[in-house]
Amino acid sequence: MKPNTKKSGPQNLPKAANIGQKISLTEKSPSFISDKSVLLSIAFLVVLLLIRQTKSYSYFYTDKIVENYSEMRDVRDIDNYMDIDVRKMLKWQDAYRILKGIRKVTQNDTNFILLVPPRSYLHLSNKKIEIPEPAVCYYYASLKTARSTSSYAYKCSHVLVVNNQDVSMIKIRSKSHIDSLLQVYKPYSY
Repeated sequence: MKPNTKKSGPQNLPKAANIGQKISLTEKSPSFISDKSVLLSIAFLVVLLLIRQTKSYSYFYTDKIVENYSEMRDVRDIDNYMDIDVRKMLKWQDAYRILKGIRKVTQNDTNFILLVPPRSYLHLSNKKIEIPEPAVCYYYASLKTARSTSSYAYKCSHVLVVNNQDVSMIKIRSKSHIDSLLQVYKPYSY
């Protein structure tokens, strides 16, 4: 038998691990940026520049982006010095004034719930009032409201009545009064 002639130790290390081995700096190292990606980037930029020169892009940029940005900047400036109540009034207009006025009158009544007529019923009058949904009414005016299609309609203590230009609030006295109101509101939608 032949004895084991292989030597173990530093002599059997791969050549790259030998101390003192010279590393060539001229060899190409792997790169994440290849020639193909550079050419595609240049082509993309050229296409973008060509698109920017077209009339449709010019129209889109000046009329949509620049104009809307300037409006947004104006709104941002207004928001810095406008009170929250003023913003709510701008958004909901007459409805906010009406609901806030009702809330001032009924703030001590803990059982107050207002029956709100359907939107299409309100539009029959000359005055275009948009009463928001109950959650929004509560958020904006701290006023509990219910729609005629809701199960809370029978718990309402008052109803909002709109006659031509007049808006008023009437106390509901009985269940038959609510039934007659719900029959009137039935053909209209929210």
